[in-house]
This record gives sequence, structure tokens and C-alpha cells, in this order.
Amino acid sequence: MAPAPGLRMFVCPNSLDIPDWPLARISACEVDVFSVSTHFSLSDIGQLRTLLTDDELSRADRFRFDEHRNQYTIARGWLRLLLSGYTGRDATQLRFAYASNGKPELVSDTGEASIDFNVAHSEELIVLAFARHRRLGIDIERIRQDVAYDDLAQRYFSAAEYACLRELAPTRRANAFFACWTRKEAYVKALGYGLALPLPSFDVFLDANVPYHIMRPSFEPGVQWHIQNLEVASGYAAALALEEANSTPTTAAEVFSIS
Repeated sequence: MAPAPGLRMFVCPNSLDIPDWPLARISACEVDVFSVSTHFSLSDIGQLRTLLTDDELSRADRFRFDEHRNQYTIARGWLRLLLSGYTGRDATQLRFAYASNGKPELVSDTGEASIDFNVAHSEELIVLAFARHRRLGIDIERIRQDVAYDDLAQRYFSAAEYACLRELAPTRRANAFFACWTRKEAYVKALGYGLALPLPSFDVFLDANVPYHIMRPSFEPGVQWHIQNLEVASGYAAALALEEANSTPTTAAEVFSIS
């Protein structure tokens, strides 16, 4: 299928039988988002481990529980597989550099077009986002009703966001909380500021169905950001923050299954 302009969403298979898809043709005005389930066989997880560097294997093995170790292995292995598809380079040979806040970037020895990427995971789902020459961040959270979201929103949301949340019916607040939370986290990850950027210092919109711009873009005057929530799986909230190219929002999405 030919690439669609704007946002392309891919559902990855629960195996390593990966068909060809037009990754290398991603343009400067497109962004790709992949969702990957953690339900892989131990054999496939073992194959993904063969793609990782010694440092990555050491980090994976520091996790106490198998589910967390497997989650990291799947996320890192698929990141390498997808970057290999974009660059044409061997997945095992890709090297990463890390900013002071720990955000990784791909080291290029060949001068190919820059690929920006970001990864997030929550419980049984991993999401990965890719674009060329555009900073981006992605976040995902399992929607839980047992979270003290009112207390968390009062602490981490801006005053305007918290007021909006309190105006909603109680039955809508959990979904709205996670929609807002993932938008804020995606934006912070895209900027790469980490904990240096307090979450209450900027506003995003609570409605997951409305693509939105930062209401207080004082951190980088002149740079426009587009934020939107993504429907990746039932019971999850996910959001993408994307630096706009030529001030053109990425709102349309075409969904592909590569299973």
C-alpha cells in the first residue's frame, strides 16, 4: 500500500515473520506509529535478544521480573528492527547516542536523512513513533479506575486543566485524566527536557478527540507543536507530540495491519 500523507499507524504481528513495508519512503511530512503487543513466544524473545548489544542485554537482565525484562527486550528489539527498515542498516550494527536526559538518538555514519524516534510502553503494549527531521514524543498508559487521578491532576496538571477535569461528570474523568496525562508526557519527551519541565507549567486540551496545540508555548517561541491522542487498543490511552513541519498539523491517519 502506498504511503499516506500525515500519520500512518501500523499494528505489528506477534511474531518475527515480518513482511516488507514501505518504511524507507517516509517523508518529512509523515510520521509512523507502531503498536506491538508483548505476547511473544519465548523463542521469539530469544531471537530479539540476539539483536541487542551487551549493554542492552545487561540492562534487560537487571529487571527483577520476567515480564519487565521481556517488555524491554521486545521494545528494544523492535526498535532495532524498525530502524533497520528505515535505514537499510543491519539491526545489530545500529548505534545510539544519549542526551544528558537519557533520550537516545541514532548515530549515523553514512549521512542518511535523520530519523527521530520515541518509544513508550505500558503493561502489555508497546508503541514506537518515527519521523524525519522532526522531534516527536509518544506516551501510553493503561486506563485504570483505581488510580487517585483527582489527586494526581491537582499536583501535576495546570490550574486550567484541573478545572476542566473537575467540570466533567465523574464517569468521564478517568478517560480524560489519562488523555491529558499522555499528551503532557508525550510533549515533555519530545522536547527532551525530562524533569526540568514541570508538568503544571503548560496546558493541553482534555478532549482526546480534538488535536491540539500547546496553549502556552513559551519554552521555544516560534516552534509549533501538534498533540493528538491515538487509538491503539481498547483500555489504553496514548498520545503523540510532533514538531510541525511548515506549520501543517498531522491529523489524518491511515491504519495498516502488517500481521
